[in-house]
Amino acid sequence: MGVDVYQPAPVYPNGAERERAVEASGALSLSDDPDLQKIVEHVRGRYGTAMAALSIVYGDWQYLIATAGLPGGPYSRRTSFCGHAIMEAPDIFCVSDAA
Repeated sequence: MGVDVYQPAPVYPNGAERERAVEASGALSLSDDPDLQKIVEHVRGRYGTAMAALSIVYGDWQYLIATAGLPGGPYSRRTSFCGHAIMEAPDIFCVSDAA
């Protein structure tokens, strides 16, 4: 699947279960973790991309907990690529032009 024009991200069918798993993992408290920061910086360099991020989709938000080339923090899930991508697993989610 891909997104050619803006479409709000759909709601995951077992959202409550996913949210409990995120809470149990403690991932949201890992913002600014130096090891995660090294990973995204390595990925950005390895693939020559302008940016890289590790994001967690939780509730109505996408949390960028480690970033390289863009600001971290919470972003609306409605406008996130990741909000779409989690709905497509295990298929490949492709955005041909993010502009």
